[in-house]
Amino acid sequence: MSRTQREALVIIIDVGANTTALSGKSGKTFFERAKECAKKIILRRILTKPEDEIGVILFGTGETKNDLNSSDLGFENIVEMDFLQCGTWKLVKALDNVKPGNATCDWIDALLVGINYIKNETGAKNFCKTRIILITNFQVEAHDDELNVVAANISDNMIELIGVSDTVQYENSNTNLTSCQFTQNPNKEEAQSKSEKIFQELIDQIEDANLCHIDYVESQLALFQKKTTRAMPWNATLSIGSQLLIEISAFVYIQDEKFFGSFKTECLDQFTATRMVTEYYRNNETIEKPDEDDVVKAYMYGSKFIAIDDQDLAYKGGKKCLACLAFCKRDKIPQEYFIGDGCHIVVPQKDSERSETLFSLLVQAMAVRNYLMLARKVYRDDIKPQIVALIPQIEDETNYLMMYELPYYEDVEFFSFPTLDQISTKPTDQQMEAMNELVELMDLTDAIDDETGITEAFTQDTMQNPYHQNVCKSVAYRALNPTEPLPPIDKDLLKLIDTPEKIKQRIESFIIQFEDFFPREIIQRKDRKKPLGQLQKDGDTAIDDTEIYDHLSSERTIVAIGTVTPAEDFLYLLKKGERFSVLCEQMQSIIYEYIFKSMTKFEDMADKIKETILAFREAATIHAPLNYNKWIAELKAMMTKRNKIDEWNLLIVKEGLGLISQNESPMSTIALDEQVAFYEIISKNSSRNFTSIALEEEDDLAALL
Repeated sequence: MSRTQREALVIIIDVGANTTALSGKSGKTFFERAKECAKKIILRRILTKPEDEIGVILFGTGETKNDLNSSDLGFENIVEMDFLQCGTWKLVKALDNVKPGNATCDWIDALLVGINYIKNETGAKNFCKTRIILITNFQVEAHDDELNVVAANISDNMIELIGVSDTVQYENSNTNLTSCQFTQNPNKEEAQSKSEKIFQELIDQIEDANLCHIDYVESQLALFQKKTTRAMPWNATLSIGSQLLIEISAFVYIQDEKFFGSFKTECLDQFTATRMVTEYYRNNETIEKPDEDDVVKAYMYGSKFIAIDDQDLAYKGGKKCLACLAFCKRDKIPQEYFIGDGCHIVVPQKDSERSETLFSLLVQAMAVRNYLMLARKVYRDDIKPQIVALIPQIEDETNYLMMYELPYYEDVEFFSFPTLDQISTKPTDQQMEAMNELVELMDLTDAIDDETGITEAFTQDTMQNPYHQNVCKSVAYRALNPTEPLPPIDKDLLKLIDTPEKIKQRIESFIIQFEDFFPREIIQRKDRKKPLGQLQKDGDTAIDDTEIYDHLSSERTIVAIGTVTPAEDFLYLLKKGERFSVLCEQMQSIIYEYIFKSMTKFEDMADKIKETILAFREAATIHAPLNYNKWIAELKAMMTKRNKIDEWNLLIVKEGLGLISQNESPMSTIALDEQVAFYEIISKNSSRNFTSIALEEEDDLAALL
């Protein structure tokens, strides 16, 4: 058997006068439906199987152009459109220009032409499969004189035959291609009944032949499906210590679908080669190509420049391996630590009884103790090692491990989120009952109820990625219509993510009652007294954030928050994409420098300090109120200890720049009464301790910075 995965496909389309009759409920003729199906077949091959070769044969045309007619009389009104070739947009456009013929033709003659076409075109090529798709309504009388010859040629050449018509029915509404037959309509013409009977006899004689309805073909061609590939295992040795070695195979269980590769750039002039040009920039200014000694190899991590030295590049991960590092309780590794683009199933290698026995005992022991294994994985020699978690699974007496990649410590970013377990958010018993009922009504396991029966909605094996589908349709449309705007998203794609009709009917009446249990209220954010960038004064106008950003970007390049215009620098860097946590540290350092280290009189610095704190607070309200609340509490404790009560009251209390409450940001954990208590004016003689939130360090200033 050939190793190639290419297929040869010949589409034989009936375009005769008999195909101009209406077909189905769409109001289209059979000719229009047949041509549309053929176009979609070619489009799918172009986008998902570009190496497959396709040929198109038309019968029922007013002209004749085929090899059998050239060598022998007969086989009239049959046209071979082109030689067997990979699918092209030119072929799709040519098919789009085909018009209904004014003649009729026997489909058996068309099959003989198709078989001869395959013999001539595939003689010097290797294909893993050869297929003929015959699309006709069988309304033209067929002659069975050559039936045995056709069946023998199809079988001898190992050709798969698929017949497509609009007079097919499936047994028990099951669209299984092996359980379908022609409809027994008494109003059929005698010629059509005889023709269908002959085709049924033909597929009964051929081992690899099927019959299907054109409705089924249209439904299958509505979406683009990537070709299936054979699962290739990653074979390695699972080592536990130095003595226990288990031969394993890892298979991809689920991963991000890569439907398309990266798009390539081509020149508009097909006779001119594409030339890639590399340009060099420094601070957004074009420069000449620098010397290699002056170039530092690095990666961009967000807006940060991470340099890589030769020692990093020279690192080698060692030999290919899967080595156990430790066992730990399963609940010690939360699910949010799983990274990577998917997961793998690990099983013992075939034909290794010892490995199968040891692997089974290992999985069972881990499952009983609720343990998982932490392991070091090197995919192949000398590449970067990974830390993976191997979790035991036992299903239907089958033992296997699920393998997930884990992050290194420096890759983990810890975020603090407000707790949801609060009195204000605790649901009532009625709300809990309503929510439980809503969950039951929106159960997806029986959400699809159609002619095929009751099935689950959005299942993993049937759901197609709407994004990839839209890209395919857009690429096809652009190739065929290069000057026209792209059409809106196809309705069929929107149905992929739409709520099933059965679910809509279930919740239609209940949702009204549900809204009564959960009354909604719009919380208006309280306007600040002073806009960002400028404190409010009588007759002043607020400065637009975008104006500040544009002004600064045109005047100078900012890499860190400075002491001259800290609020504006902060806004600029935030919009530029700098990490908020990094900017917080810089803002806190500058504010402490103003308050505790500046040699300038406080009265002269007060407005700038207020403006800086205001900018910090407004941004924190949106991004991370917990950071600001923790810091402002530390600032209060520090100013109290250093006897700066008047300054505190002037900067924070008077301007309302204290804790961010839940009313201002849903991410905050501070209730309104806590915010009010925080603004209590401190007496200079008071020794009240406000360090419940602040961190206690020997050197307070160093800790805060």
